[in-house]
Amino acid sequence: RFFLSDSGEPAGHFDLPLAGAIHRVMPMDASGQLLALLDEQFHLLIVRIDYIVSFDESGKRQVKPQLDFPYGEHALEVQGLTDRSLLSVKRDDEGLVLVYVNESSQVQMDYYLTQEGEAPSSVAYEHVWDVQQRPDFLLINDTAEQVIAMSKQGAALVVDIRDKEEPEVLLTQSLLAEPTTLVLAEYLTGGKSLITLSSDQHLTQWTLQKTPENTLKLGPVRSFETDGQPVVLKTEARRKGLLTINTQQELSLFHMTGGAKLLKTEPLF
Repeated sequence: RFFLSDSGEPAGHFDLPLAGAIHRVMPMDASGQLLALLDEQFHLLIVRIDYIVSFDESGKRQVKPQLDFPYGEHALEVQGLTDRSLLSVKRDDEGLVLVYVNESSQVQMDYYLTQEGEAPSSVAYEHVWDVQQRPDFLLINDTAEQVIAMSKQGAALVVDIRDKEEPEVLLTQSLLAEPTTLVLAEYLTGGKSLITLSSDQHLTQWTLQKTPENTLKLGPVRSFETDGQPVVLKTEARRKGLLTINTQQELSLFHMTGGAKLLKTEPLF
């Protein structure tokens, strides 16, 4: 269902070709208009939202939502998935990338060679990676070139997936020291750096860095101490910034590349 933001009035509704209730909605692009929907039966459907804007005779603006299925209306079953929260979906120029934790607690990547207008049929490339600790966070960057899997204890696996046929494990590393744990994690816009929120109330930006031994590591670039414990972390679609909302319902805006905290509000509710 769609509603107008200014009045709250209904703007349209669509019946989705899914048998079960939707459990996950995953944005697949920066605009948030391409979405991956996962239902309770582990079926995955890709939808794209668009809007037609017109004006009536009185000059009043009319917004009509549109919905289409770029990879067909037949939902894809993710057979090895056991935990709906541990799935990430992105696409590149040649297909769809699904990364999830499988029944053996391994990180698994399934790559479907498909174009818009074609329904994905079978997995073209499948890869699995063992991890020291079962991941609690799975991320694919916007360009579908890199995967990061992390546990709450900070154990990280980073994989270069630019070559979908032969991806390369770049590193395994522990990011945190006990008793600190990972609370939230997201890629910053552009997909070149990682943002984490930890239980010690620190917001940290990480990038891949070369060590003196000519190996790679995730190294901190900058860090902020947050006010209260954030429970929401969202990166901006078009700028190098992000927002957090803490348990006191206070919203804060950060500009990571500028190293600045721009705003903190009073409790929102």
